[in-house]
Amino acid sequence: MSQSSITAVVLVKSPGTAMWEGVGTRKFATLPRINEFIELEIAERIFLYRVVAVVHPGNVTHNAGHIFAVQLGKKSAVLEALFHKV
Repeated sequence: MSQSSITAVVLVKSPGTAMWEGVGTRKFATLPRINEFIELEIAERIFLYRVVAVVHPGNVTHNAGHIFAVQLGKKSAVLEALFHKV
């Protein structure tokens, strides 16, 4: 059984920047929802991003949606802070 994937163009915003930056396309089993975290490797470091908008494709034959996400920080630091809150 093959698992299908959805390709999405990912645009991110880092702290202190005013502009969105495209980081290419990524494959997802399902498109993430608003407020979910996605993990991206940038310059050999892993960061967590919070999804703030998802634009679904208007044409079902072209399955590239757009995901807008803001950087929360390095994955290890974000997870440590998150688990200390609980």
